[in-house]
Amino acid sequence: MIPTYNRAELLGYTLESLTRQTLAAERFEVSIGDDGSTDHTTAVIDRYRDRLELRHIGPGCLSQWSTKMAAQARDSIGREA
Repeated sequence: MIPTYNRAELLGYTLESLTRQTLAAERFEVSIGDDGSTDHTTAVIDRYRDRLELRHIGPGCLSQWSTKMAAQARDSIGREA
């Protein structure tokens, strides 16, 4: 999860670094929690959609996403990997 708010330039650097990982891009997903940015954050995300598996989570969805992730974490405690 990458949280962001009006930090398009920094987000671009972050996403670019993820494209250079040795782990193949199809083996991980990047979730971006955007709290209603008014800059060009969405355009930056769109530029990387062909190179990374991206999930753009906007305001209103962040709370639902957090609840879901917490529930999944609770469910996985005690399970063998």
